[in-house]
Amino acid sequence: MNKLIITLCLSFTVISGIFTWIALMFASLPGAETSYSLKMRIVRGLFYFHPFWVVLSYYYIHNYAHENSYALLWCAAPFLTVAITWFIFSLNNP
Repeated sequence: MNKLIITLCLSFTVISGIFTWIALMFASLPGAETSYSLKMRIVRGLFYFHPFWVVLSYYYIHNYAHENSYALLWCAAPFLTVAITWFIFSLNNP
């Protein structure tokens, strides 16, 4: 696999991980009536779990992209926690 593509995927993973972590930080701020609900506790849990998820995706891309090109799909992993958060907030508004 080309080293330039792997480097671009690694940098995209880190940059998107930082921006999505900031987005989760703003999403996990306590609200008025939803701050103690189960949904907001899940969002806060995703906020604390997100750095581990980014490091894990970085590890898989760094170590396995040379052998398998499907490892590059891990660069989309930071967006999974944001997608789950968006789904939780869309459940709040019927």
